[in-house]
Amino acid sequence: LKRAQNIKLVRTGGSTEFAAGFVPNVVAPGSLLKAELVRKIRDMISEIPPRQIGSTLLALAARTDTTQSLARINIPPLFLVGELDKVSPPELMEHMHKAVAGSKFAVIPGAGHVSNLENSAAFNEKLGDFLDQLTP
Repeated sequence: LKRAQNIKLVRTGGSTEFAAGFVPNVVAPGSLLKAELVRKIRDMISEIPPRQIGSTLLALAARTDTTQSLARINIPPLFLVGELDKVSPPELMEHMHKAVAGSKFAVIPGAGHVSNLENSAAFNEKLGDFLDQLTP
């Protein structure tokens, strides 16, 4: 239902209006105090055509649960999640990590769903460590 409401919002109000309501849901509370970061994320979302946002929301609403297929993954993924992520909470991501043999799990402190922007130093460090482990 929330995705349907957002589809309606983006159709009537456009990408900029959608972004204004979306950003508080994807960043950590402390990140909302960083005006430049909030502006950057809103601007990025505002540049996306409304039809593309609506189509993405529709696809997300229609997706099915495929968690049972996690055990079949045969590459070593990294589950990287913001400590305060409300969209993909750390508990859910850790559960997914445990379902994939050889996977790694890392939490980005003080970040929400856009941890790469909220705490880029920690994000880059965790990603770099993971990639270094893959390099022979």
